[in-house]
Formats: sequence, C-alpha cells, structure tokens
Amino acid sequence: MKHTQVLRIYIFLFTLSVFSISDSKAQSSKKQELKKLEYMIGEWVGVSKSFKHDSVNEVPAYESIQYMLDSNIIEINLKSETLVLHTIITYSEQDSTLYYHPFSKSRSGKYKALFDGEKLIVTPQKTVRYIFTATPDGHFQEY
Repeated sequence: MKHTQVLRIYIFLFTLSVFSISDSKAQSSKKQELKKLEYMIGEWVGVSKSFKHDSVNEVPAYESIQYMLDSNIIEINLKSETLVLHTIITYSEQDSTLYYHPFSKSRSGKYKALFDGEKLIVTPQKTVRYIFTATPDGHFQEY
C-alpha cells in the first residue's frame, strides 16, 4: 500500500472512533436524563377526564409507557373512548432539554418539557399544561 492510502485509512479510523466515543457519551447522557422519568414506565389503567365549560367527561383510559431504542426515548401509548395518542419523549443534548412529541389522528406537535425533580411539565399552550408525576404510593399520575 502506498503511504497516502495508509494515512487515509488511519485518519478514517481515527475519525470513526471519535464519532463513536461522542455518540456513546450522548446516548449515556440521554439515558441518564430519561432515567429520571422511570416512575412513568409501566402499564397503567385510570380515568381520563376532560373539562369543557361547566361539564366533566370521564372515560376509562389505558396507557402503556416504555423505554425504546436502547432507553434513548420514552414511548407513551394512550387509548380511551375519546382519545388515541402516541407520544415520544426525547432529550436533546444540544440544548439540554426534554421534548414531548404527541401524535394523534388529526395532529402532532413538539413541545419543550421541564423536569423539576418531581414532575415532568409540558405547556403546549398558555392555557394548557400536562403534568406527569408519581403519587406518594408510587403510582403514575398524569393531569
């Protein structure tokens, strides 16, 4: 092999190893941030309440929450008579922020999420807020 070919191979291998190291560090950081939301993971049955003016609508709701992609994202699947929602929670290394990505039949979105040490808070609109927390007895609560 010529010296320039050998040098190119070494440069390629060095570059590849640098990217591999930084990618594994990023994945580790993502996993650490998402690990804080471990209280959400599981199969949950509850009541979904929606409020409109002076009325309250209550229906049974089923939620499956799990880590996916080697614990680099959290996947939420919610099903009730009134709502089917697929949501992904991610962590961005670039801006050190959690993101909440909901998908329904009619729309989708991407919203910043704040974890205050006890609760995950998502505010998609000024008048709408979703809070995900653990109850004192260790159950998952979303409101």
